[in-house]
Amino acid sequence: MDKTLLTTLVALAAMMGYADYVRADNYEAARAVYLQATTGDSSSVDKALEQFAALIKTDPTNPVYVAFHAAALGMRARDALIPWTKVSYAEEGAAEMDHALSLLRPEHHSQRMLDVPIVMQTKLVAANALLATPVFMNRRAQGAKLLKDVLNDDQFASVPIRFRISILQSALKPNASASDDDRAERQRQLDQLLSVIAAKSEPVR
Repeated sequence: MDKTLLTTLVALAAMMGYADYVRADNYEAARAVYLQATTGDSSSVDKALEQFAALIKTDPTNPVYVAFHAAALGMRARDALIPWTKVSYAEEGAAEMDHALSLLRPEHHSQRMLDVPIVMQTKLVAANALLATPVFMNRRAQGAKLLKDVLNDDQFASVPIRFRISILQSALKPNASASDDDRAERQRQLDQLLSVIAAKSEPVR
């Protein structure tokens, strides 16, 4: 192979690797902003939307990026003061979440972001967002179904402990439509994981 061509190919490969690294770094930062917004920090909502919109431009078919962006739109509904504006944001967010879920492919069961399978991360974000929609939109049952999918995923035990805790906390929310027996079991699992962290018997990832 021509040395000039080889050098060019190596440089391109290095650039692609760097781009992947930058996207991963940006995703982690955007996710942190989104999680801050979930605490009620309305100033973080627009920041999350902006950062995930930028990530979507780099990878429009990534269901995780689209799901987080859709969920942030739903939080705009949470913070809006005018009723019809709330409805508009909620409907826009739910429609985009449908798009995120439509982007899921079989390979997303094995592909991971921050050590979490793409399918599980996408469905958990979607579940939480849809469970928070107004009752009249009739989307909460879909959210409960998605949450059940995540809880029953074969990879549940292998994901980072913090992610498992997030799943179980979502399952214990009032809108999760779980039976008393299921809630008791999820609470037992959650308490067990929290005790693991407290004892530092497993590295917190």
